[in-house]
Amino acid sequence: MRFKQRNDRKIVLHSNLNIDFPAKENLVYKAAYLLQQKTQCQKGADIWLEKHIPQGAGLGGGSSDAATTLLGLNHLWQTNCPITKLQKWSLVLGADIPFFVFGQNAWAEGIGEKLEAINLPHQWFVLLVPTCQINTQQVFTNPKLPRNSAKITKQGYEAGNISTRNDCESIVCEQNAAVFDALSWLSQFGKARLTGTGACVFLSCARKSQAETIKKTALAENRHIILAESVNFSLVHQVLAL
Repeated sequence: MRFKQRNDRKIVLHSNLNIDFPAKENLVYKAAYLLQQKTQCQKGADIWLEKHIPQGAGLGGGSSDAATTLLGLNHLWQTNCPITKLQKWSLVLGADIPFFVFGQNAWAEGIGEKLEAINLPHQWFVLLVPTCQINTQQVFTNPKLPRNSAKITKQGYEAGNISTRNDCESIVCEQNAAVFDALSWLSQFGKARLTGTGACVFLSCARKSQAETIKKTALAENRHIILAESVNFSLVHQVLAL
């Protein structure tokens, strides 16, 4: 993402995507407008968005873009809002956005707005991208989705007494053959998981060599696969020295 200040209060979004809906419906535009309204800022911005993360894959791409917009324009416009205030404001745009504004690995509770920093081991992730997109609302309103799952606590997780789970996984796999196939295929290499409500599935690897071996196998079968290295702190926070 790139930002350039304007003096006419206009927010102009440029993208490498073939966007078939009004720019004002994009999370990036909404984030910029939100900051502008909350701070009564008289400045505008040209925003260039070059996306590489697959859309509708459950990887938080849109939420991350919105958070980057809030942080970037807060710096560019010199509105000087504290991170905690940006987190609070961003919740109206989406439950994932406060985490990306927070800018580091976190234990999240509530609907995602209650965040506590947590240290996680360095890992490599294999992401397998099925040829489908998931409607999050349909998953959350599915009557089969458990409503009384036992709470997973940070203390229990860190002590290794509680294993994490994704209550959406069985529902998404039941409704989407492509996701079920991807999860089954990746599970031959270890404990594969669904990303949120999907559609991507992922596997964590302790070593890059292991991830690269899986990637070679996937590419030989014409599967869309991405390798990603974990980070503890957001690059945006590092660039802006937050």
